[in-house]
Amino acid sequence: MNSQEGQQVIAGAGGIVDSTNAKPWTEISKKYETVLKKDNKSVVIKTAGSTSVEKVLTALIENFTVEAGNVQIQQNQTGSGDGHKRVLGAEKDGANAASIGFASRDFSSDEDVSKALVSGVICKDAVVVLVNAANPITNITADQAKAIFGGTSKIWSDVK
Repeated sequence: MNSQEGQQVIAGAGGIVDSTNAKPWTEISKKYETVLKKDNKSVVIKTAGSTSVEKVLTALIENFTVEAGNVQIQQNQTGSGDGHKRVLGAEKDGANAASIGFASRDFSSDEDVSKALVSGVICKDAVVVLVNAANPITNITADQAKAIFGGTSKIWSDVK
């Protein structure tokens, strides 16, 4: 995802990228070449989590599995909470366990991520708020939208 080529794939799949620190794949892959040059077709990596990353993840898999020695990647994108459960939570050691989990939201306080080997942001869901033209509210901030969708503000008169 930090390669220029990876970011092109993400953008091509509809993602928005910041390529400020992107480097060519040839430069990044040097660090991992002993693993990447192996025949990895017997290696299975299972993913789980956010459905929001599915399109981007599919594109990345299609473009880069050959670069990783034909590693096999099995996707199971069934929601952010499910991804956490299968990688770090209650199902991490069971039949549904996954190697990599994706969340398109911040983790809640009961979703411990302290034992993750690596974590980072690949995407977050975008929220667009449309207000009916007849509504007297003419300008709404991100914090006010969070209060409305989070249940703190339950009536329009709460939005000031």
